[in-house]
This record gives sequence, structure tokens and C-alpha cells, in this order.
Amino acid sequence: MAEKQLNNPTGAFGYTGLSNNLGPRTTHSFVAAGTITSGKLVVLGSAGTITQAATSSTALVCGVAIESGVSGDLVQVVTYGLVEVTKLSSETVASGDLLIPSTATAGNVVSAGTTVSNAVCGVAVTVTSTSVTMWFGLRG
Repeated sequence: MAEKQLNNPTGAFGYTGLSNNLGPRTTHSFVAAGTITSGKLVVLGSAGTITQAATSSTALVCGVAIESGVSGDLVQVVTYGLVEVTKLSSETVASGDLLIPSTATAGNVVSAGTTVSNAVCGVAVTVTSTSVTMWFGLRG
């Protein structure tokens, strides 16, 4: 009898690497209520428009912008799945950390540390000095 091999040369879901443009995710278009920078967390306002997450924001973080825009523009936002988000080298994040919005830099993420709350918006997959590839959508 012939030997059988299982083979998946295209990787999981057809992807072989993680990047801002690859990986399983859900995106939606939202109207910007102000300036939005690609790679930043965004929040959903009561009018159904998005703004970049502020450091003092307690509003609903609805995703990560993958396009930049100004007020009135339609901006693509990852609302679930893999996405790259901006971080500063001074913001401590390690792979596997639960992530929350930064209270120091608008739109960035930081490690939740031991403070796990309803502010948790994802988990870090890979980390560099300037960005985090995260799985957005995990709620505390």
C-alpha cells in the first residue's frame, strides 16, 4: 500500500507569514470624524463615526485602522483578526501579552500586565521595537 502524506505548502488559511496585509481578519469601512493614522487603534462614537483612540478614552475600541484618513473619509478598519499596530520602543509588550490601549500615546497598545479588564483588545503575536502584530478582538 502506498504511503500517504499530508501537506499544506500554502500554510494555515493559505498564508505562510504574518504581516499587516496577510492573515485571517475581518475589515469594515467607517467614516472618520477626525484625522486617523494607519496602524492606530480607533474608537466608535455615538454617531457611528470613528476617531483615533485617545489616551484618556473609555470609548469602545472597535479596531485598528489600516488606512489613514481625515474627517469624512471612509477608512478601512480591522475589527477582528491579525493586524499590525504601532507602538513606541518605550512601550513594553512581549509576544503572548494581553493588550490594552496606551494611556501615554494615543492609538498605541501596551501590555495589560496583571491588570486584565474590559479594556483588553487583543493579544500580541509578534513584537518589534515599533510595532506589534496582534490578534484583535479578544475581550477581557
